[in-house]
Amino acid sequence: MYQVIAKGIVAMSNSDKKGHKTRCDKFPLTLHPTGQFCKKIKGKLYYFGNDKKLALQRYLEQAAYLHSGKVVPVDEKSSDLSISEL
Repeated sequence: MYQVIAKGIVAMSNSDKKGHKTRCDKFPLTLHPTGQFCKKIKGKLYYFGNDKKLALQRYLEQAAYLHSGKVVPVDEKSSDLSISEL
């Protein structure tokens, strides 16, 4: 478990370090019961889709805006139609 390196200095052995994940090693999104990956930022849930890789990509693209409280810019190349276009 612990090794004494010098007088008064104690270090953990390598066997204890393996298998323990830190917060930064974990996936940043959680799976909502609806099947979508989401993240709570400043008290509000944001959804990023059903596909794990695509949801992570969307989160990483929007994270700086969401954490700073700014509005995420809309992609003009989006194939979504607005009501006025219909």
